[in-house]
Amino acid sequence: MEAGQRFGAYHLVSLIGAGGMGEVWKAEDESLRRTVAIKILPAANAQDRESNDRFKREARTAAQLNHPNIATIFSIDQFEDRAFIVMEYVDGEPLSKLILGSRLNPGEVIAIARSVADALAEAHEKGIVHRDIKPDNVVVSGRQVKVLDFGIAKRYGLDGESPGAAKSDTEFRTQAGIIVGTVQYMSPEQAMGKKLDGRSDIFSLGVVMYEALTGKLPFVGDSPALTLTRIIRDDPPHVRVTKPGLSPKLGAVVMRCLEKDPVRRFQNAHDVVAALDERMLAEVTDRAPERVSERDTPTAIAAPRPSTRSSPRAARTVIEKVPQARRSSSFAWIVAMIVLVIASIAATAFYLARDGKPTVEGVEAKVRAPESSPAGTTIAVTMPEAPGETEMAPTATLVDVIPAVATASGAAPGVEGKVESTGARPEPPLGRTVRSPASRELPPNATIAEQADYYYDQGLREVERRQPLEAYASFNKVVALEPDRAAAWVRAGELALFLRSPQEAVDHFRRAATIGKGLDERDALTATFGRAIANSDVAAMDAACEKAPFDRVYNELRRMATKRGATDCPAPIGVGLEAGRGPALRGGSKPGSAPSPRPIRKP
Repeated sequence: MEAGQRFGAYHLVSLIGAGGMGEVWKAEDESLRRTVAIKILPAANAQDRESNDRFKREARTAAQLNHPNIATIFSIDQFEDRAFIVMEYVDGEPLSKLILGSRLNPGEVIAIARSVADALAEAHEKGIVHRDIKPDNVVVSGRQVKVLDFGIAKRYGLDGESPGAAKSDTEFRTQAGIIVGTVQYMSPEQAMGKKLDGRSDIFSLGVVMYEALTGKLPFVGDSPALTLTRIIRDDPPHVRVTKPGLSPKLGAVVMRCLEKDPVRRFQNAHDVVAALDERMLAEVTDRAPERVSERDTPTAIAAPRPSTRSSPRAARTVIEKVPQARRSSSFAWIVAMIVLVIASIAATAFYLARDGKPTVEGVEAKVRAPESSPAGTTIAVTMPEAPGETEMAPTATLVDVIPAVATASGAAPGVEGKVESTGARPEPPLGRTVRSPASRELPPNATIAEQADYYYDQGLREVERRQPLEAYASFNKVVALEPDRAAAWVRAGELALFLRSPQEAVDHFRRAATIGKGLDERDALTATFGRAIANSDVAAMDAACEKAPFDRVYNELRRMATKRGATDCPAPIGVGLEAGRGPALRGGSKPGSAPSPRPIRKP
């Protein structure tokens, strides 16, 4: 076949690649006028029943998976006795090319690996193990990551498959199909021909992360057989030995994936996602590159936590360009934004049980300021439980917590505040203790509205637990269930800002404003202000602040921006992530006035 040739209803544009199970072409679907990729069974195998069955099995396996990080299968068809699969065309670069060019920083590696782990979680939930996770099968397209080629994937516990032609001497398939995959990325149990489960893919992902971070493979031999032997027998050099200066916590994640014994690895891909989310935040907050003074480097705010299932319906997965260290003013901004996120969750009072009564459990929200502060600063925003059936949530002004953090980090000109020593617990700015919502299960046969409420509450809990990516996925679940829930679009926009995805943030805020219904004055202003932050538009921030002249949160953020100028601010980090229907940010108080209580209510 040649470029320009017609193949059924498709016009072949260019050859993408070829392997033992066929050629993959970029093509134009002439009926739907879209670009697709088509994988065509080789002519030599066209009459072979076993090859045809395997080819179709590949399509059926991959078609079961519906996830933003997995290339979508559109159909399987036949033309002139040649079976072919029509799939999503991913216009991007393979991860192998990015690794070869040393074009990835640790934050980007974390984000890519997180997306791959999320895709694997979807596959593993359906009992499907990929068996060939490697950089060539991961494509980075703009802000998206796609996992390709479930061609040798199979369900747990099924017998081996028949052989296919090997693409190279590193792609091994025995006559019984016992060893299947690419040698350097195999798990020990895969190399020994044992039955596999999802933990084998986790090992392979560990190899990919190791290579992406260091530029070197953990297991290398002069032949495929020797490479397999080393995978089974030898421990690799620690990733931090191969790559000095790498975050210890990130190194621990990689090395845990590479444990020989599957029992000692992460037990499922959701746990990998959770660990990488922690490391993603830590890459911003706990690394201290040489060019940044110690006092300018915030400490990690992420703590170990239970894994949280991520949403297969989440909007486009974003590769977060986690920045390398910046000058002190930018770090102060980042610290302040992170504190706003945590503190605003601490002030949230949207915690309702199914029967409509507030449900609380005693978890106090705390934020740890930089270790480099005079005594290390612990900031606690607290709020007591009010008695009675009609619990009230006071209006909190979050800038009360900004000065201490900004001062502790030695930054934020014009932001004053007293740094309290951790030796004596500081008096909370508003004298309140915030309680986390109690976890609750989604009831069987829940209505659409109940499911949306559940995921909205879950999103709030995830932000409080410092799980921004899971929270973003939860709020996207809400809008998938109830596209007209404007408040959920606002929450998603705030999280997109925090995750450094300004275009997604603008889209979400615009969607919220378009819906309008159910969007109170405060959330409408949040959407306006969030778009201004995303666009680095100080004039728009000023205009938004004029609508709420006594709102200390917006005015403080505006002051931090205007003191540096719009171009001096780092990439958008996020407005004060009020988790919930805004009691945390609703109705700013005049300076010096006591916050007035407001009833807790659902969106």
